[in-house]
Amino acid sequence: MDYNATTPLEPEVIQAMTEAMREAWGNPSSPYPAGRKAKDIIDTARENVAKMICGKPQDIIFTSGGTESNNLVIHSVVKHFHQTRPSKGSLAKLCSLLDRATPHLITCTVEHDSIRLPLEHLVEERVAGE
Repeated sequence: MDYNATTPLEPEVIQAMTEAMREAWGNPSSPYPAGRKAKDIIDTARENVAKMICGKPQDIIFTSGGTESNNLVIHSVVKHFHQTRPSKGSLAKLCSLLDRATPHLITCTVEHDSIRLPLEHLVEERVAGE
């Protein structure tokens, strides 16, 4: 039911990627034609993904793979936790408890290293709890 870390590509995906690598090999942040073409392809893909999930294109982030994606999510959640706690001026007693609070992220013993290792690191750094 699950290919775990590797999934075979559909022929249409291989074709689209091959065309993009042949025709739009430029840096999408560059103004030259190959870069603009690459940017157009990426923007179109971002819009298509957003439509498929009823989202907004600006909320779609492409990464190089699962490990980078997992790290992005884990670190974003921890950062959000720390940024959204009440300010020190509000509810003093609650804030003193929250000053010591860390997010608790639950996983299992068979988790992939791309999840397990960043979580272990956050616990070691005392940014997240066990």
